[in-house]
Amino acid sequence: MPTTLEDAADAFYAAGNRLLAGDASAFEAIWSDADDITDLGPTGAIRIGRAAVMEQFAREAVMGFQGTLRAEDRHFVETAAMGCLVCVERTSGMTQAGEAIAVDIRSTTIFRKEEGHWPFPVAASSRSPSIVREMGMNTASGGKTGQSGRWRKTPARLQPPARRCRREG
Repeated sequence: MPTTLEDAADAFYAAGNRLLAGDASAFEAIWSDADDITDLGPTGAIRIGRAAVMEQFAREAVMGFQGTLRAEDRHFVETAAMGCLVCVERTSGMTQAGEAIAVDIRSTTIFRKEEGHWPFPVAASSRSPSIVREMGMNTASGGKTGQSGRWRKTPARLQPPARRCRREG
């Protein structure tokens, strides 16, 4: 497991490239085991809970995507217990069943330090109409799945200490 925020982000995008090649196992290794993890991927559907998130990645891995995924314009914010990456995700040569798919989306990934490592509890990105179309989803609604569609409060043992943010300048 990565011990720096930058290494965690690199691991996330390396796992994303393995997913595009048909292997979702790398995501299982880097996401938190906690039940409050959440993924809002390019389909627009919200997956809540480890089982729902991993099921979605397994579905995506067998869809026949090809190409490479990279993060550009990376901006990190880090405290002792939480971290955040805001970036633009871009693909190169991405195809699904031989058809070209252009993906250029905004992404925010939130990290929570657990036992000295930075696993992923939350990932969110803007919708990609091309991926939604390829997955045969209704583009009018994103849907919420997992945990009966209810938001769960993070357990107190995993909550970071309160911190005030301020704007400089």
